[in-house]
Amino acid sequence: MIAPWPQDLSLASFERALPYNQNTIYRLVFTTFANQIQVQREEIAVPNLEKIFNATFSLSSKQSFHAMSLRDLSRETGISMGGLYNYIGSKEELAQMIEVFMDNDMVNLGLSFIEGINAVRPRLETILRVYIYMGDVFLPWYQFVYMETKSMTRKQKEVAKGMEMRDVSIIQSVIELGQEQGLVDCRLNTRLIALAALSLVQNWYLKRWRFLKDGTSADIYADFVVSACNKLIAPTEMGI
Repeated sequence: MIAPWPQDLSLASFERALPYNQNTIYRLVFTTFANQIQVQREEIAVPNLEKIFNATFSLSSKQSFHAMSLRDLSRETGISMGGLYNYIGSKEELAQMIEVFMDNDMVNLGLSFIEGINAVRPRLETILRVYIYMGDVFLPWYQFVYMETKSMTRKQKEVAKGMEMRDVSIIQSVIELGQEQGLVDCRLNTRLIALAALSLVQNWYLKRWRFLKDGTSADIYADFVVSACNKLIAPTEMGI
């Protein structure tokens, strides 16, 4: 039997604790953008939002978001052009909705799993696992934001960069806490360690085909990343 999170830090335990999954997340999307979506009936809007976003992720992966048109999206979803405009005002607005949702709702959802874990090593491990697991459960969202940034407006690119730098700062703050407590080698460049850690995390959803080919699961990869980062932070004689 799978123990509850955070006693069990596996992907399965994480998924059981998640209030949403890739299919049910569109209820939260509807709530987040209710003021700009013209369709107010949730039972109608949510299935259509799922079609629109999933089709966007699918088309983008095949031909890039820049090359995708709203007419392509209409054909892929079976929703008329007029129907699409009830949910999105333009292709640029669609990209902004995805980015805003990732920047706020997804981030808050992930960080909620870290609350109350204060010891340095457990906190660092939990952060790394949550980032990897979120990228696994909501893979199309993460791939879109990090692969399609080049197709976004300058403002949207800056938001995407800000998201990444915030993740680096979250990891860095834990390492620096370890330094303050004498638990991590104070000679470390914490910014570089945090950047290296996030790069390892991002590899899971940016280069996932490599791991699938090798039969590497999210749990195995998370174990590797946690182990690698623990070695990078080089505990002092006091240990962690």
